[in-house]
Amino acid sequence: MKTLLIGTNNPSKLRVFEEYLSGLEVRCVTPASLGLQSIPAENERSALGNAIEKARAWHKASGLPVITEDSGLVFLDLPKDHPDQPGVMVRRASGHTMDDEEMLAWYQAIIHRHGGQLRAAWEDAWCVLQSETQYHTHVDTPEALARHARLMIDKPCEKRLPGWPLDSLTYLPDLGKYKAEATPEEMAQTMQKDWQELIDWLRQSVMSIL
Repeated sequence: MKTLLIGTNNPSKLRVFEEYLSGLEVRCVTPASLGLQSIPAENERSALGNAIEKARAWHKASGLPVITEDSGLVFLDLPKDHPDQPGVMVRRASGHTMDDEEMLAWYQAIIHRHGGQLRAAWEDAWCVLQSETQYHTHVDTPEALARHARLMIDKPCEKRLPGWPLDSLTYLPDLGKYKAEATPEEMAQTMQKDWQELIDWLRQSVMSIL
């Protein structure tokens, strides 16, 4: 069985990676399980650039094929150049790397400044890397971004998902609950077509490099 490094120690991201790759003939390991302590820099200006940068760094450290993901947050109700737009600096928007509770409070304050609610969307980018120069990438299209818009409000729910604090601020009117409270099945129903296309791409890309 081939080994694949999942390039993150974020517990919520790990759960998603493992769910997407379930059933494949592949042994998934993490940086922590390999004793890799260094965290790759994220100096690129786009989610795709950061996903590739992280994949290359983890591959160099481990010698293994790697899968990584990076995201940028966009407030659709604010101009693209507004200072409250986090982009890829979601966890570092305050000038330092925030923990989950700091991050939740930071964005709660931003949303409150803009009337208590903002439409937001995550720009996701994925990289499945075999070597420094051989890799596959997937990036959300502008159309998918618009379809994935969510409502973020300044009153968080009580439930927390470690690594994804903003799910406690994201409210889903169609479900009548916060994203942190929704089941994977409920979330899949809200973006079934894009979700299935992403999973198919990930599984095919992983198998093509192993």
